[in-house]
Amino acid sequence: AANRRLQPMSEGQFELYRREDSLGKKSNTFLALEVLDNFTGHRRPVGNLSGGETKLIFTYASAMVLKSLYLFDEPLSGVDVENQIKIVNLLESLGQKVPVITTSHELDPFKNTNSTLKYISPKKFLFSGNYNQLIKKYGSTSKEAFLNLTQKMRGM
Repeated sequence: AANRRLQPMSEGQFELYRREDSLGKKSNTFLALEVLDNFTGHRRPVGNLSGGETKLIFTYASAMVLKSLYLFDEPLSGVDVENQIKIVNLLESLGQKVPVITTSHELDPFKNTNSTLKYISPKKFLFSGNYNQLIKKYGSTSKEAFLNLTQKMRGM
């Protein structure tokens, strides 16, 4: 059942399998999962994936559980650009059905999405708007805007 949802999300790239012991009994622990990468033909234990691949698989796995709200903490951290695009597309697709809250220090991948960016200080929202509004108000690049908002927060 999981692979029926995972394969379309991953554009056919990934399938999950449970490792079997020498008697053919399937394990029930998450760490005993293996991932088949159909693009490379390699089947590897989840523990042998790179950090970016692990984030991608965990993001896909989280999205497979039907919820009324999704929360993703830094899903783009340590992920290459190609997989960042896949994750952002997945988050945007989910966001069309239910609310999705994502924390991120990487703002550029959200540039062309239908999303609301919020910069939160310990006491209040310092910014709420889309990517273009952020750039217009706080800097010529997302990094400059992030830095300016951080300095504004610290000056409070």
